[in-house]
Amino acid sequence: MDIWNHVSRARTVATPRTHSLDLEKQELSRTPRSRVYDRILYALATLLFASLVWGLLPQCPMGAAPSSRGQASGAGLLASNTTSPVQKSFEITIETLPDTPPVHSQHLLTYSFGDSWGKPARKTFAPYREQPYNKLVLELVTNVSGTQFDRLAHVFLNDINVWRSSTAEPYNGKTVVSESSKDVSQYMALFEPDEPIELVFQLDNLVTTRLDGAFNVELLLHYYQVDDDNADDDDDDGDGDSGKDSTTASSDTESSDTPVSAFHDVFLHYIQEPPTSVHPLVEQFTKTPLLYYPLSSHNNPRWKRPLHEFGPVTSHHVSSAVVEVFASGNAAEEFWYTNVLDKYTDRFASQGHSLLGHGPLRVLNIYISNSEAEYLVDSFVPTPVIFTGGLSPPLWRPCVGIDAFDIESYRVNLTPFLSLLVQGGWELEIEVASSVVDEYKSTVGENWILSGNLLLWEDGHGSEGADQRFSLGYGQLLNSTLVEPTFQVAVDDKDKSALYQLVNSTVGLHISSEVRFQNETYVLQERIENRFTSNQTYLDSADVEATVTVLEKLRRTSIFKDGTELIQLADKTSWQLIAVVEMEGLNRETSELTYSTDVVREVGRFRILKDFSHGPTRDSTDDSTDDSTGEFSIDAAQRNSHHRDVILALQGSQVGKATYTLSPNGNHGSGDSLHSVRVVRSWPRKENYKRDVIVKNNEVAVDLISKGDHYH
Repeated sequence: MDIWNHVSRARTVATPRTHSLDLEKQELSRTPRSRVYDRILYALATLLFASLVWGLLPQCPMGAAPSSRGQASGAGLLASNTTSPVQKSFEITIETLPDTPPVHSQHLLTYSFGDSWGKPARKTFAPYREQPYNKLVLELVTNVSGTQFDRLAHVFLNDINVWRSSTAEPYNGKTVVSESSKDVSQYMALFEPDEPIELVFQLDNLVTTRLDGAFNVELLLHYYQVDDDNADDDDDDGDGDSGKDSTTASSDTESSDTPVSAFHDVFLHYIQEPPTSVHPLVEQFTKTPLLYYPLSSHNNPRWKRPLHEFGPVTSHHVSSAVVEVFASGNAAEEFWYTNVLDKYTDRFASQGHSLLGHGPLRVLNIYISNSEAEYLVDSFVPTPVIFTGGLSPPLWRPCVGIDAFDIESYRVNLTPFLSLLVQGGWELEIEVASSVVDEYKSTVGENWILSGNLLLWEDGHGSEGADQRFSLGYGQLLNSTLVEPTFQVAVDDKDKSALYQLVNSTVGLHISSEVRFQNETYVLQERIENRFTSNQTYLDSADVEATVTVLEKLRRTSIFKDGTELIQLADKTSWQLIAVVEMEGLNRETSELTYSTDVVREVGRFRILKDFSHGPTRDSTDDSTDDSTGEFSIDAAQRNSHHRDVILALQGSQVGKATYTLSPNGNHGSGDSLHSVRVVRSWPRKENYKRDVIVKNNEVAVDLISKGDHYH
């Protein structure tokens, strides 16, 4: 069995970005040892320099990050019940609770998840009614001791999945305490009825003689009243205290009677305004509304549900509809982006390494269909998540992988198809595929955990006094065109002790529909593009594994009039991983196996609203989604924040080196790592945030936080 399966229940790895499909043996054999290690050595040199000078910089206590949690934090309560040393675990991209005190904090749940597989915690609570509020934030505090794997956690309110998270792994006899928070304001509609809300918290855990860790959790809900009256404040220190009302938006837009500024306000309205109603994606379930995919182990049947079961989605008063999807690769699919083509799964079996198959690409496809037609609504590659047991556990102690505590959901826009849906008879279909061409089978392994919601905005037509500024009327669907997908494979398998596999794939979709606004007809256009590269190298009969994974996703939602682009919402995600995993030695007397792991990863997220009232426009026939102008960077976001609405500009990186030993007497190891993140926003609040964390021997040596231009 592959040694990496012992650690993470799936193989792990990563390698250099290659743009050529000409995989000559000489070039490939140079790639992992040269290009990969060049980048890793550079990153580790940075880490070494930082570790040498950490004593000269302001420090926080060893092994703990500075806490800026809310006033009602339960960390002290959970930690006080433990007798072992306490180690805080944290994620650098999790936002802290607002500095403004909440109008109310509500304790929702205290629960211990021991042998809890298939046994979620359930509780009913009454929403707060005494004072007005417009922002809701969940706060989760967890602790665990002993020995345990990382586990997924799901939070449901009235069967609506509002948060998917994961846990930290305990280590070195310590009680690991993690704190995280999640803004759930988009589910405000659940709190409007004067009725109790059912909370379901699912954390499937197994306790055995070897795995004895129980997860003790406390969940709180904070209610805030956020004042946007300071939208015109300068907020020179960039501390995030300033905001913009969704109807005032950027100060550089034209007056409100122009089409550009009117659509500007509409876009910001649908970005910030919670939906009118929220409906669970999965209705038929045993314990919680989760869907385990594939539905069959032999093929890839799509999951289907009639759209009329969602009720209002077929109403003429719905102005916008979005399907929210949570998708997590699990078990044999946790490290899907490092899997090999099926023919190579047993290539190194005689040397004790069994590889996972179905190839390294995964695509989520969402369709609507009836008896006469089928439309592809969205197609995207999910963003990988490295959990706290992934690759090598010491890499994520105590600073966990980006996104591990707040697993993103994907938003699928049904709005262009509303004119069809009101006719009835349509089904929503979802599939996870491993190929986009007929040459390779599209089946996936066991399994994917899916859930989600349908978010609906109703425009208030026919309601007395309804605000019509944001009312949109949708005309016919003009086209839904799949961009010709690519799936290029190059393999060198001549050397029986090695394997070189490169997979490049692109997936895209263009959708156009008519939209009526203020008695005028416009064209709503959405351009979606995914670019994925997996470059894998196995040497010494898979004792050395290396992979580079590069994912870029870009979607542009635009309004056109007479072929001229008026406004555009650009949304880009990038994810890059380089990792080398090498077996250091096997002690047959003690049955211990030691391996080393070097990792460099980078993430980027940019969501920017651009109006073209004062600048260049793009013709509607231009389908380019290339970033040749460099618009998606922190520096560009900072530079352009005065005349564009930077909803989010985030760049993060994590660099580390770890050694880990698998032992019958208890696995152990240590790691050094450097974690950095920078965030810039100009709407709905101004923010310029930076955090750098240096970890030495799994203890925090330096934790620097900057708001504006100053560290503290």
